[in-house]
Amino acid sequence: MESFVKLVNDDNYESFINEDFEKTKVLLFTAKKTTPPLLKALSKDFKSRVVFGEVRQASKKMVELFKITNFPTILVISEPFNHVGVAYEGEFKKDQIAKFLREH
Repeated sequence: MESFVKLVNDDNYESFINEDFEKTKVLLFTAKKTTPPLLKALSKDFKSRVVFGEVRQASKKMVELFKITNFPTILVISEPFNHVGVAYEGEFKKDQIAKFLREH
């Protein structure tokens, strides 16, 4: 499956935020070693208006900066330089996450 998800870490976060600055930025914080098919599908569906990033649990600084305590967590970034976002709190189902993304 085609993926438009970028792996984001401490070193490239700023360039991730500045890329396609007008687009919404979404981060998935995950404990998995590979990109989940659900995120790949969403990245394709929302390609024209959302940039998806994936942060692995091993990126301790990113996890700390965003105050992530549960994995997985989907976060729509609202204040990129203050490391603030709106967390998705529903079930990890494509339709429900897509609705959340359309609202933000």
